[in-house]
Amino acid sequence: MNKTKLELYGKGGLGYAKFNNRQKEDRESFGALSYQFTPIAIRYGNKLGVYGEFGFGYLGIANVGISFKL
Repeated sequence: MNKTKLELYGKGGLGYAKFNNRQKEDRESFGALSYQFTPIAIRYGNKLGVYGEFGFGYLGIANVGISFKL
């Protein structure tokens, strides 16, 4: 759904995250599968807008913020 200022959308992502930790003499390196599934999200605004996303994965359960479109 894409009205003049209101957008309803969803998104998903799958990737791999590699972590390298170093503290003084100790080093640790590991990787993990990362994913995000956001079945419902809403944005209001033209170039500058506010959004709310609800899903699960590496971004958490809910995200809100301000976005800018180029």
